[in-house]
Amino acid sequence: MTGRKDASPLPLPSSPAAARALYRRVVTRLGGDPGKKDPVSTLDWLAREERRELERGRAGSWMFDANRLVALQQAQALARHTQNVADPKPHGE
Repeated sequence: MTGRKDASPLPLPSSPAAARALYRRVVTRLGGDPGKKDPVSTLDWLAREERRELERGRAGSWMFDANRLVALQQAQALARHTQNVADPKPHGE
């Protein structure tokens, strides 16, 4: 474990709808609730789960899952990306 803050590159979709769909699928697989209205609470949950997974790794627990840690880091990056990508407004609005 190198302790890198950024996980292996996740190709981020350029389409806002595709980014949100990927985000929902990843968070659901991690055990979260992607349907929450408050994206900050989901980001907090992802950060909290990442800290827990890091602690498991540092403690040498058999429950530590490096793949889950990477997935949590990628989900956080994707959550930040989906917050920054705005839906394009139709012309004339």
